[in-house]
Amino acid sequence: NQSSDKDYKYHEYKTLTPVQHDRLLSWKSGNGHVHFGIKGATSLRTDTDREDTVIPGGSTLLVVKTRVKLLL
Repeated sequence: NQSSDKDYKYHEYKTLTPVQHDRLLSWKSGNGHVHFGIKGATSLRTDTDREDTVIPGGSTLLVVKTRVKLLL
């Protein structure tokens, strides 16, 4: 699920399964949002560019209508 070429990839609706380590998520501004969490969810609008948001290990990640880059 990692962006192997380090480029941003658009996802209309994508669920990424948890891994045990923290991951870094960046996105380009748009009209979408991302949700992540373990027992609750943090929701972030993607209306501005953002770099290296930490997604904690064990979190499920949902990306909606957003161009993202996911790194280990």
